[in-house]
This record gives sequence, C-alpha cells and structure tokens, in this order.
Amino acid sequence: MSNENKYDREKSLAAQEAVKYIEEGMVIGVGSGTTTAYFIKYLGEKVRNGLNVIAVPTSDKTAELCKYEGIPLVTTSIPKQVDVTVDGADQFDSKLSLIKGGGGDLLREKIVASATKREIIIVDSRKQVEVLGVTFALPIEVIPFAWIKVAEEVKKIKGNPILRLKSDNSYFITDQGNYILDCKFNSIPEPEELAAKLSTIPGVVEHGLFINIASKVIMGKGEEVYDFQPEVSISKVITERVQKDSIDEIFKKIDRVVKLGEKPVVELDVDLTTYKPISRTIKALKIAGETYKIPEFLEPQNKFDLLPGYTPEAWTSFLSRNKLPEKYPELRWIGDKDGTGSNASVYSAFHIAFWRTEWLAEDILTEGLISFISEIENRGGIPVFISGRWKEEQFEPTKEVLIRGGIKNPILVIGKPSHDGKGPLSDAENKAMRQQEIREKYGTPIAIIDDRLENRVAVCKANSDIDMLSVGISISGFTYDEEITGIPIKLSTFQFEK
Repeated sequence: MSNENKYDREKSLAAQEAVKYIEEGMVIGVGSGTTTAYFIKYLGEKVRNGLNVIAVPTSDKTAELCKYEGIPLVTTSIPKQVDVTVDGADQFDSKLSLIKGGGGDLLREKIVASATKREIIIVDSRKQVEVLGVTFALPIEVIPFAWIKVAEEVKKIKGNPILRLKSDNSYFITDQGNYILDCKFNSIPEPEELAAKLSTIPGVVEHGLFINIASKVIMGKGEEVYDFQPEVSISKVITERVQKDSIDEIFKKIDRVVKLGEKPVVELDVDLTTYKPISRTIKALKIAGETYKIPEFLEPQNKFDLLPGYTPEAWTSFLSRNKLPEKYPELRWIGDKDGTGSNASVYSAFHIAFWRTEWLAEDILTEGLISFISEIENRGGIPVFISGRWKEEQFEPTKEVLIRGGIKNPILVIGKPSHDGKGPLSDAENKAMRQQEIREKYGTPIAIIDDRLENRVAVCKANSDIDMLSVGISISGFTYDEEITGIPIKLSTFQFEK
C-alpha cells in the first residue's frame, strides 16, 4: 500500500468512528477538507437509511458534498446552537490545540466551532505533533486591503508570511472574499500567546490557531483508531523556579561526570513520568463508573480538576481530594489492584481497565521531553527509559509511543523478570535489579526521574557507590504522591529555557 493510500485509509477509519457520535435530530457542523469528505460520505449513507439530521457546512465545497449525499443543510445563517461539529485539522498537540486553515476555510470553521457543544476532530496519523507549527505554516485570513501591512506585523513577531496563490499564480480568495497569509514560525510552543498577538493586528480577520475548542481528536493510524481527550487543568504543586533549578541540577551533574571521562546515564520512568496516560485513564474511569454506578466517573473531565494517577499513592490522593469515600460510603474504594470477585474494589476495576494493552499506544509524551532528551545527548549523556511493564505484548506499544513522539532510537529497559524462583518482582525491586545491566551496557547512572518514592530509593540504593540525583515528578493533569511536596528536586514537565 502506498503512503497516500495508507493515509486515505486512516482518514476513512477516523471518519467512520466519528459517525458513531451522530444521533437522531442533531444539528451537525460539518467541516472542510479531505478527511471530512469521508465523514460526509458515511453520514450520507446514514441519512439515506433514515437518519434525520441537519448539517451546517463550513465552506461552499462542503455544502456541495452534503447536497450530493442528500444531507439537509442550513446555509443562510448559523443556528444558535450546534450539537456536534466534525472537522479535520492540519496539526494537533497533546493539549488538543490545533492548526487549521490549510484549505482556506478557517473563518467559517471557527464560527461554527464557537457555536458547538462538542467539537470532534478527525485526522490521519501525520497530524499529531509535539509542538505546533514546526512543519506547517499557520494560515491567517486577512482583508485584501491590509495584507501587506499584516505581513509586516507578522514579521515583527518572528513569522515568515507568504501570500497564498493558486496554481495559476492568481490570488487565493476565501469564500468570504479574503486573502490567506501562510505564516511559517520555527515552532509555536505557546499557541495562546501567539493567538493573542495575532488578534490585535488590524486587518487580521481570523487565524488558524484553534485553542480550547476540540472536545476529542479521533486519529486513524494503520488499521487502528485512537481517541485523544484534552488535558485536564492543573493546580501546580511545583513552581517554575523549582522546575528550573531541578533541570539545571541534572544538566550540571551530566557535565561533571562527562569531565571525568565517564558516560552519564539519566534514567526515566515511563508511566506518569515520560508518558501521560490521559486517554486510558479516562476510559478506565468510565468503566469503573459504569461498574459501580458512579456518575462523576462517566464525565471525569467535567467533574474533576485532576485525573487520578494509577499508583496507590496517587489514587488515595484522588479519593481524598474529591471526598469520594464520604460521598459514597457504601463502596469499597481501595483494595488489591488486581482484585476480582469478593476482593474487587473501585480501585481494582479502574486499575485492571487502565492496563488494557490495546490502549497503551494512546499515551502521549510529557511536555518538553524531546528537547530535554536532546539536551542530555548534546551534553554527552545517555537517556534510558526504564519500565516495569510486565507483559511482552506491552513492550511494542511502549516503544511505539516514544518513536511516534520523536525519539527515533530509544533505549528502553522493560519487563519484570522472575528472580530466584520468587515470582515477579515489584517495580522497585525490578528497577534496582536492572541497574547492573544499565551500568554494564550504557554508563554511570547519575539521576533517576520517577513519580514513586520507593522506586527512586531502590535505584539509588542499588547504586550506593554513586552520588545519584533522586528526582520526583508530578506531571500536569494528574494527582500525585503527597511526598513530593517535601523533596527539593522535582519536576512537573521537562520544559526548560535554553
């Protein structure tokens, strides 16, 4: 299968999944672009089979496609409320911030999105990025009279604007009669900040940054469909100053060990450290909610400011933070993580669902990880990802998340081998046992970054002849082990100023 056929297949799969969210009597916003064209096709099939809906098109071309499929339209003005909009995107990041407008329809797309209860974005696997704008120019719709002036203002904020032309070199004109400037930025790490600046430039009609708009991104990848939810807001435990000082300490340690002629190794845990398991946490909560009739768990993003970490410490913090045992005293909230039958609990229902192998590849990397890893390597260090994920079928999706995120050849130490016939080791025991292997193959461990205290203690103890840094982490959007509030070296993300 050619790459083009592969991506067409992925678009088709995402569109088929999106159609499942369409219900009788809905007012539907219908976006523009090649992926949305598949959605229109499948929606048309349902309409011809008796589904009653009304579509609000975001472009003249979309309206034509809907008419061809027999989908009823509203074209004179936008309704006061749209139940759901299905649209494509040119790029999306871990916060579900988007770049849109590659087809030139961003103004009407944003107007319809603003009136929508739920915005579902459908994409192929090329559209997922760590940072917006690195490989795609940001479209900005401008009044023709002002385009030269707007272009000059964009240059002042480090953008490189190019007026969009058609294949015959005539001006590209939007459905509203405006021009498009395609503005290349090296990257857009803070889309909210750039959006605010663009909105103040006279002559800008609208820009292609869609922030806090997407409710869900459905991505086709190969023969699978992945579901991404927006991150939950965080009450920060770790200040920017502590974050900066902690990362500086790691870099200084690398530099000192390199000067001694050794290879410094920075060990990084996977779950709730380098990986943010947003999608599977939400899915696992919903399963536990359905099992135990907990309505808050069925819509966690609306009911909780932080999602629960899967560890016992983070789960206990989640219960306490939301006073759940007091609200539902009849439920068994804590128990064996793999408990079933009479030993089952809300925690075991959540934990078992959380570790479904088919969901592992949906994880995303913690903010700033790629730059952090690059800096470690530039200074002469070696990043090693260490995980206690125990099943062999978990190994490939674990590696896939790193590679998809931009780490081409990750060193991954993974698995829970038995030891002396005693059965599987705990995470802490496993990570301690793997230290000899790491020292023999890669170099001198100088730091362990892990969300669990017992893991950090075990690794440092196994390297008692080395002055290792024990670095705690509490990633954004999740509850955490309360012990982190009392330790000096800790992170919330891997972001740093170069």
